[in-house]
Amino acid sequence: AWNGTHGTHGRQAPAHSPMSNGIGLRQTFLSAHLHDMALHLTQEGTKVRFTARVIASVAADPTPPRPADPGPFPPDLHVCVIDDSDASRQLLQHHLLHRVTRNVHVFGESVRDVEPFIKRTMAVAHIAVLDQNLEYGPEENVLGTDLIRQLVAQQFTGLICMRSGNAAAEDVAFYSRCGAHCVFGKDVPLRCMIDELKAAYLSHARQTGAVRSDAEVVSGSNAH
Repeated sequence: AWNGTHGTHGRQAPAHSPMSNGIGLRQTFLSAHLHDMALHLTQEGTKVRFTARVIASVAADPTPPRPADPGPFPPDLHVCVIDDSDASRQLLQHHLLHRVTRNVHVFGESVRDVEPFIKRTMAVAHIAVLDQNLEYGPEENVLGTDLIRQLVAQQFTGLICMRSGNAAAEDVAFYSRCGAHCVFGKDVPLRCMIDELKAAYLSHARQTGAVRSDAEVVSGSNAH
């Protein structure tokens, strides 16, 4: 029998010998000692049994569990988006169309889209997604927070989301003070954003009754 204290019984096989010289065993027992493991190697006839024992404690999984799916988006949801980046508009539209609703209204190609965005949002939107820095030229820059203030002043009851490249803690606090319900950095993968957007919208709708009927949406759209 071999264990951590027996070593190689003082025998060393010649370098050309097919027999083990015990180096592997010594390394194994040394590693076991460093990790507080008990090793035993016993031979019974032609069978060799290797046994390792270690005392371990069970720890909680450090990875937080994923929150339960709050359920699907309501049918016939309307989402209005404004962003000055063509690439951002296309990506948002693609993900929203495939994972949220077929009713996606995209604005932001020029400064002339600002007023139609406000009107369309007030008329039909359940969710508004805005970029903070809408840059169209030296004299035609618009802040998303200014648009949020307009929506709040007009008593928009839907979910207001800011999606901006500026998402430091102080930026998030500022957006929230202006009326944003949730904030996403542009570095957040859109699939993750959609998951969080769903949870935020369903929670907001339960708290405020923000989901409007199709008849109300049609009525509001015709009014504008």
